[in-house]
Amino acid sequence: MSPIGESNNTAILNVLMPSNSLSILYPLKDGIVPSTNAILKVQVNNPLLDDNEIIFEIDTTPAFNSPAFQTSGVVIGSNIIEYNATLPPFDSTDFFWRARFNSSIAEENAWESSTFSLINNSPAGWSQGYFSKLNEATTDEMSMVDSTRLLTFEKTVSGRYDVYTAGITHYTTRRGVVISGIKAWER
Repeated sequence: MSPIGESNNTAILNVLMPSNSLSILYPLKDGIVPSTNAILKVQVNNPLLDDNEIIFEIDTTPAFNSPAFQTSGVVIGSNIIEYNATLPPFDSTDFFWRARFNSSIAEENAWESSTFSLINNSPAGWSQGYFSKLNEATTDEMSMVDSTRLLTFEKTVSGRYDVYTAGITHYTTRRGVVISGIKAWER
């Protein structure tokens, strides 16, 4: 018997190709933690791995070299791994934290990093108080100088502005503003 056609030659193969890396779960990036008890959470992206050894580090500088630097030691877990950090009581402070596998299982054994702010008794929210974190923001007509911590804004000249204080016309005592020939305000 001869085949009717070639249109039925289809095969589907579903394959899970897990990554040997971590994902930061909590606290959310630039989120607010309301107390000195912070729970740091990561997820192992390979669900087939068990007994993962993870190291957490936390500090008040992105270089992880201040006197407030803390390391968790090895924390063992499966899919979602937590570290309960006790933060120094520095209210309204940004904290930088990172996590990685304790072994060379991950690609380049790289750190996964994030930040959050400790603001005592604060509701949930977002904060970006450390000056260098502004480099992560999209800026339009603004520049930042890290060495002086100054923000500068590009100066732009708009259309012509006319301000009349004795009236818009010679025949009235009304006051107003004319922008590019159009009355914007009149009284």
